Order: sequence, then structure tokens, then C-alpha cells
Amino acid sequence: MFFYVLTPFNLLAYGADPLDVIVYEGRFLDINSIPITGPHIFRFSIWADADYVLSDTGVLGSINVFAPNYGGWTEIQNISPNRDGTFSIELGSSTPLPLFLFGTHKFLQVEVKKVTDSDISYELMDVTGDNGVDAIDRQRIGAVPYVKNAESLDNRTIGINIGNIALIGPNDQWDPALIPGQTYEDDFSIDGDGSVTTGSINLNFGDILGKTISYDLDNNFFNFNDDVNMEGDLTVLGTINGVQIGQYNDNLVFEPEYAGATVFADGSDNRGKLEAFYVDNDGTPGADNINYYKWSTMKTGVQDLELVLRIKVPERFVGWQADAVTFDYRTENNNVLDNYIDVNIEDVDGVQTILTGASSLFSSTWNTAHIGFADVYNWEIGEEITVRIKMNTSNVGAVYPGKLVLNFING
Repeated sequence: MFFYVLTPFNLLAYGADPLDVIVYEGRFLDINSIPITGPHIFRFSIWADADYVLSDTGVLGSINVFAPNYGGWTEIQNISPNRDGTFSIELGSSTPLPLFLFGTHKFLQVEVKKVTDSDISYELMDVTGDNGVDAIDRQRIGAVPYVKNAESLDNRTIGINIGNIALIGPNDQWDPALIPGQTYEDDFSIDGDGSVTTGSINLNFGDILGKTISYDLDNNFFNFNDDVNMEGDLTVLGTINGVQIGQYNDNLVFEPEYAGATVFADGSDNRGKLEAFYVDNDGTPGADNINYYKWSTMKTGVQDLELVLRIKVPERFVGWQADAVTFDYRTENNNVLDNYIDVNIEDVDGVQTILTGASSLFSSTWNTAHIGFADVYNWEIGEEITVRIKMNTSNVGAVYPGKLVLNFING
């Protein structure tokens, strides 16, 4: 084994993009201080600490890239010092230097071997000259090489890769070359501070192309300034050109005299008089105006009569609202023995449904019954259901059926 002495002179950084090489200068001597001028292989590597341990190299002499303090950079150069043993080389000329991080790239390790020797022959150029005995075996990298990080912040540089810093250019616009191609966030906000309160918030596609997607804050809708092509299903809730789309609440309204209604008498205690009236309660058309029937009798016992409607289930029927039926009514007095109304509904199979809020209705003032279904029945679209309004009164009472509304969900 030969014993070498390496005296480093300078460790300088310079370059164009920025400072992308480090000049390393030194004098190469043998153990007797005689200059060595023949070619030798120098191996340079960067480490986080100054102490070389045997596990920092493998059994065949290569750098252990898994060593805990290895800085991730190694470069090998063939160097022939001049006649007095001095030399000057550029570190980073064959293997690009790393982005210097203070905690990782603190010390430079230098090793030498003859050109013809194997890697196991590398000799450590220990800065204290004890060949790795003490804990100071590598040369500290001074502040100058860290000038390579002059365009960085917290060790992050300008670019489009993970961890890079984006740079805003002229006119407050991103340099197109530095715009990331994607984001790993689940949300991306335009007008994140909510400073736009009127007009539009725009997403523009090219200055020349001139295509935009914008949100109109004043009218509360999105605008596309060109055709839209959809591939796949489109689900719309609300209206298209004023036409309701999707599921929404709808109703069928029947005002006396109910269109298509028939009068049914069961043949027993059906004597009385059925009349139709109109009253304007406020003098204004619509609003508080009422159409209604009146069923009355001269008989002392209760007389009954039914109004029967056959109603087709609507084409886009989905189901019933919570108040499936609302029914306006009045009775002459508040005595159920004198006057009351029953509402009955049969499904499309003719099954008598169980209703809530539909029996023995009486009120001496106009009232609205809120009627629901207590079970599940068959409401096949296009088929007919039957609504039966049974009026019951004696001679001291009278019943007044009014507006009937079927409230359903349209889809």
C-alpha cells in the first residue's frame, strides 16, 4: 500500500446555472512529501458527518449508498498532477452536483487509488492524517458551495416538480413553462378569498382561443361561451328553458264543479239537494275566491251523497308527497252528528286505501284537511285511481266540499 498526502488549497463554487461546479485544488504528495505526478483515480463523495466508518464502503470498496450519512453524490475523476504535485479540477463536471442541503451535504470525502488498482485499494485522504482513526476524516464544505441555492427558499427551487416554487412573471401571470400539469389536492379554488361580489368569475382557455367558463354572481348560474358536448349520462335538476327537469313536487287541482266527476247515491238515505256556488271573499279575482258545493237536506236523519272522480296517474309520477291530498271544506256547524265529510281513495287495483286525516271532517269555518296514505299501494302510471268524497248531513247542518288537490312527486 502507498501512503499519500493530499493538501487541499481551495473549494470554490462557480458556474452558469447557477454555480453548478465546485473547483477543488490541492497538492498530491507521497509520505516523504515528494510530489506525485502520475495519473491516479480520485473518488469524491459528500456526507452529512465528518467521521468515516468501515460500513461507509462495501466489501469490494464501492461507496455504500445506503449508509445513513451518505449525501447521495459521488464522482470519480482521473487526475494527473503537475510536476510539483498540484492540480485543479471541477467537481460536478461529470456527475451533477446535488441541491445542497445544509443537514445532508456538509463534508467532502476524498479517496485515491492507482489507475490499475481495484476499488478495494482506495485510500482515504484523512484531513487529520490518521487514516480514519479519529472522528474527523472528511473536509468540511464551507458556505461558498451553498451559493448554488441562491434561488431557493427553504431548500426549494423554482420549477414544476414536487416541492418546487412557482414563479409569477410579468402581468401577474404564471410563466407557462412553470405551470404544474396537475394537482394532488381534492379542491382547487378560483377567487379563494371571496373578493369578487358582482359580475363574473372566469376560467379562460387561451388568449387567442377566447373560450371561457364563467360563473355569473348576479344571476347565479354558469356560462359556457361555446357549444358543450357530453359523452355519457347527464343528470339535470331544475329547469331547461323553463321546463322542469328531474324530480320535483307537482299537483293536480280540482275545483268544484269537479271536471269529470259523477254523483253517486247508494240507494239509502240519499235525499237532499246538491248545489254549486262561487264566492269572492276579497273582491279581487283569484286569491281568496272559492268554488264549492253545498249538500243539504230537509230530513231529520243524516243523508249522504258521494262525489266520485276517476283520475289518471300522471305520466311522470314517482310517488306521493307527505301531504298526498289537501282538501278544502266547511260544515254548517261543529257537531259531527249533524254534518261531516269522509274522503276515500282506491288505488289502480280498486283497493280501498287506509288514509290519515280523511274521516269525519267538520269545521264551521273553511279548513284544509291534510291527507296521507298509511300503507303502500299500486299507483301504476297511466291507470286510474278513484277519489270518493262522501257528504253527510241532517236538516240542521250542511256540508261544503271545496278545492281538492293531489300532491305528487314528478320525475
